[in-house]
Amino acid sequence: MKEVASLLFVYRKPEYKRKFDELNQRFEEYHRTYVLFEPRSANYNCFNAVTLRLLEASKELRDIQPWYNFVTGALFMLLMLLVMSYFEGCVVAKLPFTPVWPIKIFTKGDIGGDDPTNCSATCLYTMLSMAAKDTVQVFLGYRCPVTAWTEVNLKSMAKDE
Repeated sequence: MKEVASLLFVYRKPEYKRKFDELNQRFEEYHRTYVLFEPRSANYNCFNAVTLRLLEASKELRDIQPWYNFVTGALFMLLMLLVMSYFEGCVVAKLPFTPVWPIKIFTKGDIGGDDPTNCSATCLYTMLSMAAKDTVQVFLGYRCPVTAWTEVNLKSMAKDE
């Protein structure tokens, strides 16, 4: 799902296409310069060049991310206000298990009654917003395709080489 959203909203942007073309040109230049004349170190040099370019591109995208995080937060807060006003005091789900003490407080919310398996809208909204935040950012077109974990792996692989 994230890849489809990335394709639709990130990879089709003119700025992304321009940067991708620039990366291809740099790679072809590098290939002509190093791979044809230094075949032993070509793989190492090629990997480092591509890795550094990916890290630069992801840093550029991360520089504009705080503003978009604010927009996403505002959207989720508006959604929360709508959901909470509509489902105030209602049981919206029945849990298939009896939750333990700290989770019981969270799932109970503002619901009256003694049934511990009742789930409030607050609990469902919180779990769904945590699960959907990254997908929403990709869908809106400002989530970096290279995640922080991937970036850490690329950096460690570059150091190992």
